[in-house]
Amino acid sequence: MTTRSVNVIVEDFLNQIGWGKYQNIMALQCGLAWTTTQMWEVLIGLLLGLVADDWNLSIQMEGYLATSMQLGIMMGSYIWCYLSDRFGRMFSFKKSAVLLTLTSFLLIFSPEYYSFLVFLFFMGFSIGGELTVGGAVFSEFCPPKDINKLASLSFTWGVGGVFAALIGIFCTEQNFLPITSWRIMIAIAFLYEFCIMCFRFKMDETPFYLGCSGNIDKAEKIIEKIAKTNNYNLQKPLVLQTHIEYGENNKKSILGLLKLLFSEKYTKNSIFFAFIYFFLASGYTNMLYFMPLFLDGYSLTERYLIIMLQQMCAIPGTIVSSYLCKSSLGSKHTLSIGILFSAIFCILFYMANEFATILTFTSLLILVIMLAYGTLYMITPESYPIEIKSTGCGWSNACGRTGGLLTPIATGWLLSMNNGKPIVLALCSLYFLISGISSFFIQESKMLNKGSLFIYEKIDISMQPN
Repeated sequence: MTTRSVNVIVEDFLNQIGWGKYQNIMALQCGLAWTTTQMWEVLIGLLLGLVADDWNLSIQMEGYLATSMQLGIMMGSYIWCYLSDRFGRMFSFKKSAVLLTLTSFLLIFSPEYYSFLVFLFFMGFSIGGELTVGGAVFSEFCPPKDINKLASLSFTWGVGGVFAALIGIFCTEQNFLPITSWRIMIAIAFLYEFCIMCFRFKMDETPFYLGCSGNIDKAEKIIEKIAKTNNYNLQKPLVLQTHIEYGENNKKSILGLLKLLFSEKYTKNSIFFAFIYFFLASGYTNMLYFMPLFLDGYSLTERYLIIMLQQMCAIPGTIVSSYLCKSSLGSKHTLSIGILFSAIFCILFYMANEFATILTFTSLLILVIMLAYGTLYMITPESYPIEIKSTGCGWSNACGRTGGLLTPIATGWLLSMNNGKPIVLALCSLYFLISGISSFFIQESKMLNKGSLFIYEKIDISMQPN
């Protein structure tokens, strides 16, 4: 048993306790949240064509549905993150799950196009919170030495995408009910979402946020709970004293937090993250929502099978990103490689005309896109201090969803033209290229933000593993 009284930042303290059962449960919670984000986005992409056939919609009207969802994600990404900086991570993380469950239920019973459009907006608004706040929650419970696991967590996107494709295949092949297939697809996903929402209520507020907001007693209790769950004994009462450089940040307005986000130290990253997210999302949104149209030479079941195989490739993509981020390559160059290869495979997809080559290049395209996203969602929260971490993630994701918002409208119009497909794929390749070039200008996260502005000045603690 050792006793020590030292000045350490909170990340060092989490390193002492280490990764354990508590983090496994927390990672499962965040992973389930991310499965739902990809599940819903892939599922909506699959069923847009079915909805269009059911209601006799044009391709442009399909594009408006995708845009409505992206508009919701864009607004939700920033608003939920602002609320999490203001009122707590769990305030946003739990309420976004409740809203997503409610809107998915309402979506099942949409009577016509415009109600479907509105419900998709609120679904997207909820997904914005699931996606951005989930990453911040994970990073604040995770020991810094294990932060690369955030990239590994991104494999849950692939799981969610595969699940969505399986739902699509099952409902189109085995629908014996007098109900349209797309409503059954949403109903199955709703049941999954409902279970996740119930599981979410057991989560604790992060000790980082509690400390920054002055709730030291609660922060101590959470840290003690983490240690106990991970089989570390605290032999003496945990004594924490804090020095908060920006102690009123949790009370700041949106403009106040944005001012910090664009302070001298973080302006460059904030600007280039905006470019990276915007153009990467512009290209990926096309792959997500219009892939069934790109595969128009195949039957509906064949398209869903191809999309399922593509989403399966997302899983190794995110795992590889975790390995490369902690290698000598680093997260910055891993990000650049993933995005630039996306541009290459997008062109190869356009050139392919055989089933095998189409399947190969589209699968590799999704693999490298997910490699890039896995890295991006790891490097973004680590590029900002705790006080503006959620705001930084929200800003970046909102910029990305702005690209995702504009793209479906333009793509729907282009695909309604003769020979619109090559133009769309060429634009996607250009989007990826611009995003990849922008990634060269951000700083490596480990060089930018060594610690939090929230510091534990004194820790009097005795601990040993059981």
